Amino acid sequence: MANVTIIGAGAFGTALAIYNHRQGHQVCVWAFEKDLPESVRAEGENKQYLADVKVPAGVAWTNDMGEACKGADLVMIVVPSAHVRMTARALKDHLPSDAPIVSTAKGVETETLALMSDVLRQELPHHRSDLCYMSGPSFAREVAMGRPADVALAGADNAKARQAQEILHSASFRVYTSVDIIGVELGGAL
Repeated sequence: MANVTIIGAGAFGTALAIYNHRQGHQVCVWAFEKDLPESVRAEGENKQYLADVKVPAGVAWTNDMGEACKGADLVMIVVPSAHVRMTARALKDHLPSDAPIVSTAKGVETETLALMSDVLRQELPHHRSDLCYMSGPSFAREVAMGRPADVALAGADNAKARQAQEILHSASFRVYTSVDIIGVELGGAL
């Protein structure tokens, strides 16, 4: 069992929280939206982003990044590419020193045309070897429901990518490691 932190409470962040909880991991989701944690706890679903999908009561929800990251064995940044830089800046002082950090953001930063790997390396310079990037044919609702999905996971440090793979991989969510960061990033965006 691992402690998994999900930064981002949108549809895919919620789906990954449900999936990781189903795998027996302790999961904490950080939400930007102030009322969302209480709403999900009270209603048992994320009506704003993934309606009609039950969220297990064992998934923790918070607006406090420090609380979300405490004791994390894996941190997943699951926010749209337009918010990656801002989120990374807010997150940098809360990250554990040795956990893989997996980004699921696709595309490029509009203002700079930087890939998400460039943005994260700029904003999290002390965590460059921890950074990994995940992409593949997966849809939030299907992941939440346990339907099969395959994703690629690339990192500059293959050992970190394998560490994340060990936590995430299952029969229904197949995670394949790669050293091709740019290929994984662009493959998900094209």
